Amino acid sequence: MNIVRKKLMIIYNLIYVGFYRFARLIKSNIPGSIFYNTPLDAIILMSALELINVISIWLHFKLKPVLGNYNLDMLLTGFLLLGTNYFIFLKGKRYQKIVPKVEAENDVSCTVGVIIYTALTLCVFYYSLR
Repeated sequence: MNIVRKKLMIIYNLIYVGFYRFARLIKSNIPGSIFYNTPLDAIILMSALELINVISIWLHFKLKPVLGNYNLDMLLTGFLLLGTNYFIFLKGKRYQKIVPKVEAENDVSCTVGVIIYTALTLCVFYYSLR
């Protein structure tokens, strides 16, 4: 069980590093962009796609709202995902360990992984709306 958890966290870390690179790229190349704090911007992007995944699951299984309102459920779920990612990466200082390690390896799998993750998320969301 512990091995599976470690493997999943490696994938989760690589996705975070991919979003970190994307946020850094936007911040440095687009003047006046809304990206200010790269580690936090990566967490916001990652949490947004996770929320789209949760909404897709919610729509696919036609679940009823927990708190009586879908908007409130999704707002609270978004804050829960954002808070969880914040405590994992920023509060625990994990990003300071994983970003330089992956940057030193010049690993392109992070970027490719994030592109695939984003494309799959948007495709699943599109088909769950049908």
